[in-house]
Amino acid sequence: GVNAFSMAIVGPWVAYAVFVLVRRLGGGLSVGVFLAASLADLATYSTTSVQLALAYPDATSGVLGSVVKFGTIFSVTQIPLAVCEGLLTV
Repeated sequence: GVNAFSMAIVGPWVAYAVFVLVRRLGGGLSVGVFLAASLADLATYSTTSVQLALAYPDATSGVLGSVVKFGTIFSVTQIPLAVCEGLLTV
């Protein structure tokens, strides 16, 4: 359920919202597609970080500390992958 939520609900909705916003602001098709794909990828993994933090809170800093830890770990790999995914999608 949580995996379906982050990948099948959050990601696509973020992609759609970003694409529509960029197009309404006058951005080109390629820019809209790139930003939609990249930010949807990051939103999916940000959601996953929160979900993991709720499931495995840190013993001393609680859920917020776990969100920071999981987010930091994911950002090392997911930011470059999000850029690559955006480029490949365009």
